[in-house]
Amino acid sequence: DMVIGDRMTGCVGAVGVANYLTARSYSSPGDVILMSEGSGGGTISTTALYYGEEDVVSETLNVRFLTAADSLIKSDLIKKIHTMTDVTNGGLRGDLNEISKTAKIKLIFYEDKVRSLVNKKVLDMLNRHEIDYLGVSLDSLLVICPPEMVNDIKDVLKSKNVRMEEIGYVEEGAGVEMVEDGINKKFEPKFR
Repeated sequence: DMVIGDRMTGCVGAVGVANYLTARSYSSPGDVILMSEGSGGGTISTTALYYGEEDVVSETLNVRFLTAADSLIKSDLIKKIHTMTDVTNGGLRGDLNEISKTAKIKLIFYEDKVRSLVNKKVLDMLNRHEIDYLGVSLDSLLVICPPEMVNDIKDVLKSKNVRMEEIGYVEEGAGVEMVEDGINKKFEPKFR
């Protein structure tokens, strides 16, 4: 998906029957928010090409997201995960706010923990061009689950060489807050 200049789009469709759903609406108070490492995909590649930073493109060429999702789907853990989704266009700003509205819950996350999961070359490029890394596709896997599942999920992904960390938690209420330098700030989508 070319996001700057002429648009070039494509899609993939699939039809099937799901044995287990991990819908955004299943998130509930007391849950923990996990996120896998991310290097971005098409959006980051396009940005890198547009700014003449071709060396960043190679950082996006990995299958960590697919490996992480496939590993959890094949494990029995998928049956206990409340929400599993990708961090796509709109980034965490869009995804977390959509989850909050859909599940009627409040999400709180730590900016420094998220930042540590973003590929350094990608993050440096986004910072150089003043692009909000929290508002773009990171190609990360976002999992919301009961706290007793955290270590098992991390162990499954660690065995596949995919890093996943706890980035926040869910409580009763509405909206999303980001904790930055010890201060809770309202976290909303920005105009794109």
